[in-house]
Amino acid sequence: MKKTLLAIAAIYAVGATNHANAQLVMNDVRSLASFATRTISPLDGEHTDASTINLTAINDFKKRFSTVENENWVKVNDGFYAKFMQDGIQKKIAYNKKGKMMFTILEYNADKLAKDIRESIRYNYMDCSINHISEVHINDKVVYLIHITAGNSIKTIRVCDGDMQEVESLKA
Repeated sequence: MKKTLLAIAAIYAVGATNHANAQLVMNDVRSLASFATRTISPLDGEHTDASTINLTAINDFKKRFSTVENENWVKVNDGFYAKFMQDGIQKKIAYNKKGKMMFTILEYNADKLAKDIRESIRYNYMDCSINHISEVHINDKVVYLIHITAGNSIKTIRVCDGDMQEVESLKA
């Protein structure tokens, strides 16, 4: 998560100093979204009681998700995250040690993916099966990492601002 925080700081610095670097910032956001989904995995960190979490983070979480009562908190190297299920979607909200929200990850199946994105994936990968989606919200951007099976390959497709790119392909 330390790398995440450094990358976020770099993104803000680049975006604030030069508007012409917008494409560079967008590339960093896309890369950071991929990194964020790998940083927060079920095997990372240790589950902890909310009483051990930064009060700023707890207050922010309760403000954003006032109806959630069953969140689980996990400590990681440079902060912590809350995870919970809501409307059939697994949500993870990451905070730094000072309690500032860094990013959110929503994980769900194809039936919850926006119709236009689902249709675009199926148009570009005609005989694919959409297995899983990680929707990352970071720096006011939304990046979708869509895991599909196409023939004998498992692929990860990244979609952001209408741009689609295959970022990983493995033989099944």
